[in-house]
Amino acid sequence: MLGNENHTPLPPGIGCNDIIAFGTTGLVARFPHEDKIVKVPHGGDLEAHARSAVEIQVYERFQRSTNRSLSVLRYFSSSDHGIILEYAENAIVRRFLRKQETPSQDWLLLRWAEQAAESLCFSHSEGVL
Repeated sequence: MLGNENHTPLPPGIGCNDIIAFGTTGLVARFPHEDKIVKVPHGGDLEAHARSAVEIQVYERFQRSTNRSLSVLRYFSSSDHGIILEYAENAIVRRFLRKQETPSQDWLLLRWAEQAAESLCFSHSEGVL
């Protein structure tokens, strides 16, 4: 059994069934009945918490921007539980593409490329990256 320092506590109202993704530094869970997610750094992982603190600074900078790209997820807030962001349907492109029975249409792939380029340009304009 894991000790508390290795346990990743979920925010109130979030259960294991609400987890939609996880990685080496944390997990992502969707708030039930809302278009919001929470990014939660793994408990006890000081490096994950430090990266989360930097990510919060980036989202706060983006949110203050007068020319925020719509391709960048909306930042709502942060707390001891994690970072609250806008939920994006099919946000994990790899998973979306795997679920498709037919190849994605060219216009969709081009739109995603455009959104990625737009987001990168916006990040650079805000002094990030």
